[in-house]
Amino acid sequence: MKNILLLFLLPLSVFSQYTHTELGTPASSYDLSIVFRTEFASGVRCDLGVPIWVSYNLNKDWFGDVPRFTGNFIVDSLLPVDCRIRHSDYTNSGYDRGHMVRSLERTRTVDQNKATFRMSNIIPQLPELNQQTWLRMEEYIEKLALDSLKEMYIFAGPVYAKDKPYTFYNDKVAIPDSCYKIVVVLPYGSKKDAVNEHTEVIACMFPNNAPDVKNHHWTTYKTTIDHIEQSTGIDFLWEIPKSIQDVLEGRSSTSVPNNSQLLIYPNPATDYVVIPSENFTVYNSLGFVVGTYTYSKIDVSALPKGVYFVRTENGLIKFVK
Repeated sequence: MKNILLLFLLPLSVFSQYTHTELGTPASSYDLSIVFRTEFASGVRCDLGVPIWVSYNLNKDWFGDVPRFTGNFIVDSLLPVDCRIRHSDYTNSGYDRGHMVRSLERTRTVDQNKATFRMSNIIPQLPELNQQTWLRMEEYIEKLALDSLKEMYIFAGPVYAKDKPYTFYNDKVAIPDSCYKIVVVLPYGSKKDAVNEHTEVIACMFPNNAPDVKNHHWTTYKTTIDHIEQSTGIDFLWEIPKSIQDVLEGRSSTSVPNNSQLLIYPNPATDYVVIPSENFTVYNSLGFVVGTYTYSKIDVSALPKGVYFVRTENGLIKFVK
């Protein structure tokens, strides 16, 4: 049976109006220490040394002109002592201390910006992901908040492959195979009652084990919320009516052109897919090899639904099942 430890840094009297879990605190069967801060909420798996989800609200009001905090990353003192990860636990790992809530997204006050450096907001990310492709998505989200005046409810965290053991650095921090981000986009000032079947959702899952991720546009890694839920074992958006939730979570935010642009068909695929190459490798969204093929028509009926990448002599292309 799961154990959940709830840790608050805000008055219980205002918790009913807590904006960072407006669409529901992510649910799972894992033992978690859940931190509710003024700036974000996070669900920390102490056995992995990381938050498996960070949930937060974003709109133009969170942005200001406070400079970025320049000190070391900070132990989250709300967590149990044996659950506290330190700045030094990442040193020389080869991975960045990757923000889930971006530092720039909390620049109204010094304390808000400093809070994003709490280790309950941090996971290990490849520099090629954190500083480039992940950042490009963050910059797009920034424009939605400031230029398009959107209200967003965002979830982010790590993904661990289910068919392989965890890889730990320093016996404390588990290195993710992928990283996800989910964004529910609404008009400024909106709450959960504004969510409907037509609400825009953006869901991405980025490989955290492939340095060439830096060479691809962030939209390459769009997928569905359903796929992220299946990959993480986490249930999102459960405060939304089930009928609406099913539509949003199953909808791919991936815009996939047909044959003329990607030269893959049918796309999306069901039973088979034809790829214009005689030698290619297919990867899933975690970056693991599905198969290597020498014939252009392949059977994909047994593959789970999701986004797949094909590496040919002409580069990387994508199809959806």
